[in-house]
Amino acid sequence: MIDRIEDLNEGRKTVDIGKGQKIAVDTPHVKGQQFHAHLDDDRVVNIDGTLSHGGKPFRATKREVEALRGFDFKFAKNRLVESEGDDAVTVTLDRALVELLLELKRRLG
Repeated sequence: MIDRIEDLNEGRKTVDIGKGQKIAVDTPHVKGQQFHAHLDDDRVVNIDGTLSHGGKPFRATKREVEALRGFDFKFAKNRLVESEGDDAVTVTLDRALVELLLELKRRLG
């Protein structure tokens, strides 16, 4: 178990967050990379709350956020991890809004 992000000298440390789930926290291993955490389902988040490793946007679970905030990871209030730096912006639309827009498109032809 690690208590602080500074305890990671190199390589990967695994944090057990309960209910059979573990998070692997990596030190930067490529120039320009940040400390980052590997979650289930190939989700990876940087310490600043942005995506890492070219992943798709996702919402972290409350348990994941709680565990990683203890290591100074930052998350938005909605726990959404959605861009991989300043150049990229991802917009997530509510499913009901998407359906409404599609219906509008159908009606307008």
